[in-house]
Amino acid sequence: MPLTAGQEVKPIAVTANGWKPTSVGKSAVASSAVAAGYLDPEMVQRKVKAALNKMTPEKFDRIADQILLIASQSKDESDGRTLRQVIQLTFEKATDESHWASMYAKFCKRMLETMSPEVRDERIKDKNGNIVSGGNLFRKYLLNRCQEDFERGWSVNLPEPPKEEEKKDDADAKKNGEAELMSDEYYQAAAAKRRGLGLVQFIGELYKLGMLTERIMHECVHKLVDYKGIPDEAEVESLCKLLRTIGANLDETEKGRPMMDAYFARIQTMIDLPELPSRIKFLLMDIVDLRKAGWRGKTSGLAPPKTLDEIRAEAEAAQAAKAQEAARGNQRGGGRPPVGRGDARTFSAGYNQQTSNQVGMDDLRRLKTSINRTASQNVTLGPTSMFSSRSNSGRRMGPGGSLGRGDDSGMSSRAGTPPTRENSNTFSLLANMDSENPASPPSAAASPALSKAVPDSDKKESE
Repeated sequence: MPLTAGQEVKPIAVTANGWKPTSVGKSAVASSAVAAGYLDPEMVQRKVKAALNKMTPEKFDRIADQILLIASQSKDESDGRTLRQVIQLTFEKATDESHWASMYAKFCKRMLETMSPEVRDERIKDKNGNIVSGGNLFRKYLLNRCQEDFERGWSVNLPEPPKEEEKKDDADAKKNGEAELMSDEYYQAAAAKRRGLGLVQFIGELYKLGMLTERIMHECVHKLVDYKGIPDEAEVESLCKLLRTIGANLDETEKGRPMMDAYFARIQTMIDLPELPSRIKFLLMDIVDLRKAGWRGKTSGLAPPKTLDEIRAEAEAAQAAKAQEAARGNQRGGGRPPVGRGDARTFSAGYNQQTSNQVGMDDLRRLKTSINRTASQNVTLGPTSMFSSRSNSGRRMGPGGSLGRGDDSGMSSRAGTPPTRENSNTFSLLANMDSENPASPPSAAASPALSKAVPDSDKKESE
């Protein structure tokens, strides 16, 4: 019995976006282009994306040549379609991965310099009516894309605020413990912010390579510092990112220095706004401090990507400098060993131990002198009548302030009081320490026996 018995079986519906083999569904024009050695837009998309993903400082020349070879097929196109596609993919990659913005800007510089004059777009003409081609066409494509995205801003790509019903659902979800970070809106906002700040840094890197003029940079900065009321947080963050990237370059020119002073006066006005959020205020304060420090410091921006050879050379140089410093310390006879908090108790050799022992013995000698002086004064405790009635008990203060009994202390009226054992306390250890061995710690000294006080009556009988 078939499994579909009693069920209505419908034929498979063919959709417009269903999968098809690459050899099926191609037009005659596309097939002829592939036969002539040209790539269709889908294949260009795949190959250029894969090449950009593999691009590193070590493989830069080889990967750049591969992409330029693909873009060169625009020589046989009247609209520069392949070149525009390559620029779009490079632009998206540079803005999404801002850490590699300098490398992608360098790649754009390579394309500008090596672009064939045969690449042209018949729809774009200059002021004189001539068709733009070659490097000028590439520059126009790239600058138009940067200008459009910069003027639009990355805040427009943020997700729309939820409606009233969705707000209720979000409130219920928060009550149930669902984290806001897991929402799709959060990741969309994070991606929009990442690409927006990456665009600003990419524009700055293009300016450093001479692909953008100083006038364009001043227009960008002026747009970001011009605000009404409370400045937008997105524009302030873009301003800080742009100044970190090109602030030092603008300060070096004669024209840029006075304009930078005007920009930072405007920034100080932003900082003084009481309604400005603390996070944005601290970002602006960091930029002001960075300029005062000559654009040098940890917050001056991320270092450009380095090759493996450069990383190895830096590691070897650091290791050699460390070895040289160690050898220099040995030639001087060695300095004071590095000691941190708590190391003085465990470090047993060198300068620290001798210093601590010397200070300790001085204290012990003073303590011993005071103890001997106290013992010689024959100090008694309690009322005088209590000791005078028991003259035979011979209780006197012994060394170290301990009470000692005479020889006949066992015949005392307190028969239940046990005789004093010969033990030692802290003061007796300190008083009888061997002064001939000052290097030994106080706890290593042997416990001295307690001396017994002899009554005056016994002394007279012995005489």
